[in-house]
Amino acid sequence: MSVMNARPLLRTVAFALLLSTLSFVVGIAGDLSQQRSDSGTRVVVRIPPLTTAQAEAASRPR
Repeated sequence: MSVMNARPLLRTVAFALLLSTLSFVVGIAGDLSQQRSDSGTRVVVRIPPLTTAQAEAASRPR
């Protein structure tokens, strides 16, 4: 492959990389600009999950 044929290929690859990077940055900026609806919400995941009896005991007031 000569240098003359490699230049358009390099230009195309560089342009594709630029568009991909720009799209990624815009997507991240959009995600970060949105108001989070779950702010302050706490989620606890137990592995293994509680049995029915354990869940009932945990939900009773102390």
